[in-house]
Amino acid sequence: MKRAIAFYRNVLNLAVTEESADWSAMNVAGLRHVKRLRNKGVKFVGEIGDYPWGSVVTFEDSEGSFLKLMQPPK
Repeated sequence: MKRAIAFYRNVLNLAVTEESADWSAMNVAGLRHVKRLRNKGVKFVGEIGDYPWGSVVTFEDSEGSFLKLMQPPK
């Protein structure tokens, strides 16, 4: 968990709001800069998908977990 938290805090610059040995949470409000994240070495799986309900992209974290970033429609 410590290594994963370091990834989110140091690579993605997210504020950690909860942290324990088996659970953590980050504030992702306003995170819309995929190109900036890609330049920092974040591994994206596929491209950004645009849908009526918003845009989404999947990425892999430092532990090999796949997560999605979602942006509501403008």
